[in-house]
Amino acid sequence: MLARSSLDLARARPSGSPDLGMAGALLRKWISSFEGDEGEATCLDVFKCITGRRAVPVHGHLSIDLAAAVGADGRVYDGRAGAEAATCFNQLKLPRYETLAQLTAGMQRLLDEKNRFSAA
Repeated sequence: MLARSSLDLARARPSGSPDLGMAGALLRKWISSFEGDEGEATCLDVFKCITGRRAVPVHGHLSIDLAAAVGADGRVYDGRAGAEAATCFNQLKLPRYETLAQLTAGMQRLLDEKNRFSAA
């Protein structure tokens, strides 16, 4: 249970960025859909992607910020884009997802790149 309790995205605080729309609520629904060991492993993988850490800190919690994924033109990406992570700021940047399927696909794109966040 360490991974899920350490990655409490349901309590992540939105930073002062443009409106996330429904993305924050959808993220909470996505996290709560995980069950068992597979869910714990997914939570740990998301934690690694957001923080750039290989392991959960001894004290067990890090603050995770949610932000809108914004392009160079200042507009929030639409639901076709993948989620992004800013590891220096422990920040998860979400496009304007409108469905759980869009969020799931976007998070899967982020998780597909998790090896970038692993130490050799």
